Amino acid sequence: MGRGFTVLELLVIGAIFALAGTVVVAMMRDTAKKSRDMRRLETMQVLKKSLAEYYVKTNRFPVASKPVVLNGSDTIIQALMTSGMLDRFDADPSSPQYDYRYKASTPSTYTITFCLESNTAPPPYTPGCANILSP
Repeated sequence: MGRGFTVLELLVIGAIFALAGTVVVAMMRDTAKKSRDMRRLETMQVLKKSLAEYYVKTNRFPVASKPVVLNGSDTIIQALMTSGMLDRFDADPSSPQYDYRYKASTPSTYTITFCLESNTAPPPYTPGCANILSP
């Protein structure tokens, strides 16, 4: 008899490899989402701190009556950089699909809305684009 594998054995081995590959790809996709979310939450903490320092220095938050997409070249980030409250800024890692949006109708408060992709963020944050950061 021959010493090779039968066609059925090769098909079974191929199916096992395909299933394992699918599991690995799904795990990598989830890891990438979690990584982007961690980066977003870190950016939100840096922005919150920078805006608090800006408020202490100027006794106001930057005003934007309409939502401003924070991308680094916008007026809000430029005001924080010019005042020395922020050294550098990275836009959302999935921009333009997701963005950080800043709004402050009055100089006494602001809101930043942002998106998260995974369900591993700490409360009060949730998956989706309904997450809000404010002072």
